[in-house]
Amino acid sequence: MSLIAVYIPCKDDDEARTISQALLREKLVACAGMWKMNSLFLWKGELKDEDEVVIFAKSTDDKYEGIKNQVRELHSYELPAIIKIPIEANEEYEKWLKNELNQQQE
Repeated sequence: MSLIAVYIPCKDDDEARTISQALLREKLVACAGMWKMNSLFLWKGELKDEDEVVIFAKSTDDKYEGIKNQVRELHSYELPAIIKIPIEANEEYEKWLKNELNQQQE
């Protein structure tokens, strides 16, 4: 079971918080950081310049399908980015993260 980070841009704080809380409640991620950023991108042939809030969530590879499904259900974008990034961490953090994801749901 390898560690991953998942990068998920959202339209605003409320959407990022709603998605992060759902992922945490479902034990799909162990933690989710959020930060505001400005994004420049091409969308349907037009250059866009928009503010977004990005979720950077930490999880394990076996949870990725569930993460994608949950994000698609809650996200407002027609085509949300749900980008998986393999990561390595110190042993203590990895143990904590895996323990949090494997605890029984209440």
